[in-house]
Amino acid sequence: MAITLAALIDVLAYERQPIRHIWQALGCQRRELAALLTQHCDQLHRVGIRLHGATKEERSGGTTRYIEVRGVSYAAISRTVPVEFSGVVMPVLPEGFAGYILARIVRGTADVAELVAIRDGVQSLIDQAASGEIHQRDERPAPHLTYRLEKIGKSKSGPYWYAYWREDGKLRKKYIGKERHDESPSPDP
Repeated sequence: MAITLAALIDVLAYERQPIRHIWQALGCQRRELAALLTQHCDQLHRVGIRLHGATKEERSGGTTRYIEVRGVSYAAISRTVPVEFSGVVMPVLPEGFAGYILARIVRGTADVAELVAIRDGVQSLIDQAASGEIHQRDERPAPHLTYRLEKIGKSKSGPYWYAYWREDGKLRKKYIGKERHDESPSPDP
């Protein structure tokens, strides 16, 4: 029985899997898997297949632990988010579970229950944001302030309190006054 890339993709997981497990799951011989990968070597990345190189230890452990594709030894295969599937260019998707779900949606292989769960989850987030339950955070963190008591001028008048902080890679300074108040507002640039 001839194996196909589609059959290979179906048995792959996002985690690295030993070559032996793959050819056994496909019900084929090691040399058949090597021939398939060699034949489609240039397409593997586009369809979401990643080959993992064999270590010296894996290569010395017997031929069932690795395969050779175009002169390079590989000991494991994993699935990645494909760039292209069946000639349709796919968006670049995140790796991991989110990428797996998005890839299934784009390919049309996600079942109705998964799609409904995703829709309900997104709708819940939209509702929470609209009702004010989810507050958008200011992406810019509050500056870390350092306070110093300084004397100024040639006559060394003072002492006066100053606040120091870094902003956009520059050291900033703000006059606070004769007395320091713990509830002093954030510095204005």
